Amino acid sequence: MSVLDDLTGGLVVSCQPLPDEPDDPMRDPYVQGRVAAAVVRGGAVAVRANGPADIRAIRAVLDVPVIGLYKHGTDDIFITPTAAHAIEVARAGADIIAVDATDRPRPDGRSFADTVRAIRERTDALVLADVSTTAEGVAAVEAGADAVATTLSGYTLASPQTDGPDLGLVARLVALLPVPVIAEGRYRTKEQIGRAFEAGAHAVVMGNAVTSPLWITRRLVPATPRAAAPQRRGRADEETYPPGHRRGGLTAATIGRPAYAGPADRQPTVALVPLDDRPVNTYCPQMTAASAGAQVHLPPRELLGRFFTPGDAPPSPAGSAPPTTSTGTSSRSACSPTAV
Repeated sequence: MSVLDDLTGGLVVSCQPLPDEPDDPMRDPYVQGRVAAAVVRGGAVAVRANGPADIRAIRAVLDVPVIGLYKHGTDDIFITPTAAHAIEVARAGADIIAVDATDRPRPDGRSFADTVRAIRERTDALVLADVSTTAEGVAAVEAGADAVATTLSGYTLASPQTDGPDLGLVARLVALLPVPVIAEGRYRTKEQIGRAFEAGAHAVVMGNAVTSPLWITRRLVPATPRAAAPQRRGRADEETYPPGHRRGGLTAATIGRPAYAGPADRQPTVALVPLDDRPVNTYCPQMTAASAGAQVHLPPRELLGRFFTPGDAPPSPAGSAPPTTSTGTSSRSACSPTAV
């Protein structure tokens, strides 16, 4: 049984911040993990996520299938543009790797078929071909893709530019291909989802219409009387507030991007064993560290407690005493949720 079978007849939700908004407040792996957990609780059968950090955060809290991708660069092909990006996505925990399978030049000079072969040789992940036309879908399957998605229809010169989804492409691909066809791209309503399944879609992917408050708000605001007035942004202008200026208890670095701008392998790192998984013990330390340009590494979710439920950490060897802190107190009693 393939992981694709778990998607049959279901809704997949894409959990990603807006790519054209660097200061999107949702641009945080912890936040995306919580968003993913919420949509799965609401009934999503899988999630689609961008980048190793977000994929790891989602994998830490969910065991549903993850469709991973890696948006990189400014060339025409930027959705998992190379085999190296695909391998990183697989190592982060993706079950299925979404790869741009359009007929445009790839930045590493490889063909889509070459990329599929590299993924097969170095990972166990399945390959989802993101296409924009019928011909691209047929070619992707011939190159070895396990499934095809209509993700890029409307975003290439070879495809129709429409405000809604390309249901015609779904129907044509379903009629021609022996692999699952996933409907994706500008699906925003229940009616559109229903029509995609009527056209034969294996599953439907929705994104911004579910998971982006910024995108949703921007579409609703024009209907208000104040739409013509200058819009106040959530983050104060740099000219008004210098970096580090405190407003509302948070620094500019905390609200915006992390303060550290040096090499990733030299970024200050803190290993934290939190009391339990509440945001005050996990998210707040991460944000505090980010304001100083540091990152916080947390234990896997399954090892943490939840409120008064102990975590699932391995027991100490029989007869051994709990480790002690520098002050001589028991670190187990200090960190166990049952000690709250």
